[in-house]
Amino acid sequence: MNNVNNKNDKKLQLKIHEQYAENSNETRDALISVIVALFGVIGMYGYMFAHTTLYAAKDFGHLCFVENCTTTNYTIEVLIMEATVSQVVIFIMQFLSIHEGFTRRMDQFAAHAIRVNLGFSHELLPRSFNPHGWTFHDFIPGIYKKFLLILSMIALIILGLTLLKVAYVVVWTDVTKITFTLFLSVILITYFEKYYYLRKKYKRYRELEREFKIYQIKEVEYYTNLLCAKKKN
Repeated sequence: MNNVNNKNDKKLQLKIHEQYAENSNETRDALISVIVALFGVIGMYGYMFAHTTLYAAKDFGHLCFVENCTTTNYTIEVLIMEATVSQVVIFIMQFLSIHEGFTRRMDQFAAHAIRVNLGFSHELLPRSFNPHGWTFHDFIPGIYKKFLLILSMIALIILGLTLLKVAYVVVWTDVTKITFTLFLSVILITYFEKYYYLRKKYKRYRELEREFKIYQIKEVEYYTNLLCAKKKN
């Protein structure tokens, strides 16, 4: 009877392990959609950067004007507002990347425990499949960490280009001051919110490490016994 239960238990664990792999594939598909949205953000900001002048608006009712009756140009406030929206969208993408990356790392703890229980040879798997021992700077796995870095670089580029163009505005109006203050506020808020969310997830990661410590010990025992058996042979 025990043998039957053990077989059913192993089948169930294998099924759960397969589900983790399927979840990873679904997440990659979702990331592709996010990347497409990112290109949209870059494209819109690039368009506004090319079509904004160094003139400031007198009020919010005069943010654009037409030159030669054909070309529409915008005041500097439009670029600042577009940069603000871009930063918010990038922050949302970073938030999702942290969330999904942590979810995958959390799944790895369960998958690692299942592999240990099944006696799976961990020598066949790369280091990235082991959920233990990661620091604050790399506990978000693989593609999610890279995506976070790319998003941060794009956010910095948008910030730099916006500040560069704003620096050449000679006369600032009340509209300029309001939009620029909003822009800087969004930069600070999103930066600290992202850092806070990362710290929160890392704290949870360390808790999971302690909870699943027993499986890491079992894995070490497995390798120790395997090494001893090889030496005897």
